[in-house]
Amino acid sequence: MSREVQDIPSPNFDGTPGGLVSWLLGILCGIIAFLWKLNEGKNGAAIVDIQRRLTESETQHKVCQDDRHELATELAVNKAQLALNSERLNQLEKKLVHGADQ
Repeated sequence: MSREVQDIPSPNFDGTPGGLVSWLLGILCGIIAFLWKLNEGKNGAAIVDIQRRLTESETQHKVCQDDRHELATELAVNKAQLALNSERLNQLEKKLVHGADQ
């Protein structure tokens, strides 16, 4: 076994178009693979960003739902108080009207 480092093979231009086409096809495939990997990296970054934004949106949705529940509860309490106050006002009006007649 020889300890020499072998040279990288250069394209074989033996005068036939097949050798040149094979070499150019290899370069083209390498470029396509590089661009594919680059594009997949961008897609991966976009997916991570979308997942982050989805998580933030879900958190904000939960806060909004909790706020809506609190507001609905407050509205129900206010409606009950309004009904009670309306009933008291009607009773006072009846006392005043009947008290003025006597």
